[in-house]
Amino acid sequence: MHRNQHNYDKMKLEIQKILLAFALPLLLLFILYTLRTMESVMNWDFITWGIYPKETKGIMGILTSPLIHADWGHLFANTFPLLFLLWCLLYFYRDLGIGILFFIWIVSGILTFIIGKPGWHIGASSIIYSLAFFLFFSGILRKHVPLVALSLLVTFLYGSLVWNMFPQFASSTTSWEGHLGGAAAGIAAAILFRHKGPQQPELFIDEEEEDNRSYPEDEEVSVSLLEGKVCLRNYLKNDALCYLEPDQKAILNKKNGKLMVSASEARYTAEWTNGFLFFDEELLPDIIKELERSYNVKIHIEDESLKTFRFYGNFVRKEQTIQEILEMLASTGKLEYRIEGKTVRLSSR
Repeated sequence: MHRNQHNYDKMKLEIQKILLAFALPLLLLFILYTLRTMESVMNWDFITWGIYPKETKGIMGILTSPLIHADWGHLFANTFPLLFLLWCLLYFYRDLGIGILFFIWIVSGILTFIIGKPGWHIGASSIIYSLAFFLFFSGILRKHVPLVALSLLVTFLYGSLVWNMFPQFASSTTSWEGHLGGAAAGIAAAILFRHKGPQQPELFIDEEEEDNRSYPEDEEVSVSLLEGKVCLRNYLKNDALCYLEPDQKAILNKKNGKLMVSASEARYTAEWTNGFLFFDEELLPDIIKELERSYNVKIHIEDESLKTFRFYGNFVRKEQTIQEILEMLASTGKLEYRIEGKTVRLSSR
């Protein structure tokens, strides 16, 4: 894969993920606005779809109360926070997003049913509180830089929400119990799901490995030259002396003793010392070795055909997770992956 094609595929994949994360929030808003329009045009009243605490007539509201709003102003006030926070959940926690949404939807409804004052409790604000508190606490617990940044952004935008969780500050028409139940559900989800989904990238198994790029189990040994000139002697075959020029790479196959010299962007190859991974049309098995050493995982290739697959790309080990790198490999359309704890399995598409 050439560099331009790799960058194009990476950008295309990212745009697809951004747009896909909007699908569910927009669908949910469409439902909310449709129901509000029906109430206005048909002069219907869906208030009984809300939660009525400690009464059997209010049990169904655990599922339906976030869909109903008192008036257009109520719905407008909830529209952007719901769109933005739900998009954040589905984009940053894409593999867990639906499950987390279901969890906080049900738990916040149950808590409102238990602690709420008599009366109908409606509106999506309980979900908004759940999402805000989940995103904040989940980012802090995971200590993953992008998620911590998201936590700070949520705090900046919606930090004032906390006051409407308490009866002393909430208006008489506000369901502070729904807000409090939503916040509790979000915190519970952050704790329960903290070991799933995106995590802080693991550093290296052994810091000494950063200074040594040759491993006994490797079939090949490679060296790149950034500047100057180096003379190489192949003792496996007693070949003639080989001279390495800047921006060249020498690869010695330990099995057959063959030494090959090829062009290489040495300035990128040397970036591994600064925490970067750079793959210049390298074979998948060689890439896997680097990923295993950098992320403390075991990667299995289940289809032999993948062993001839070459890949171009560069990554930051301290900022990108193993899952993000696997996503980029999968974006080529040639493979797919499964993560099972500390084990990753690669198979052909």
